[in-house]
Amino acid sequence: MPQCVWLAGFFNPLKFLTACTQVVARQKGLALDGMSISTVVTEFNSVEEAKLEENECALVYGMVLEGADWEQKAERGEGYLKV
Repeated sequence: MPQCVWLAGFFNPLKFLTACTQVVARQKGLALDGMSISTVVTEFNSVEEAKLEENECALVYGMVLEGADWEQKAERGEGYLKV
């Protein structure tokens, strides 16, 4: 599994995300129906800086917001959508 995946490069990105949930469910012995996808905005400036943590399946980049902007707060990892 690569450290980072260009999500916009997939024809059907939902299938990749589903595969990630299946991998984690099998590794941890959890029910697939109880799995969910969580999104966290990070402050990495490049793909080379990104490092996976133990409980993560994949880091993605290349996501695009239409009609909104991400406003980063002073605290690390916090922010909100600005419409």
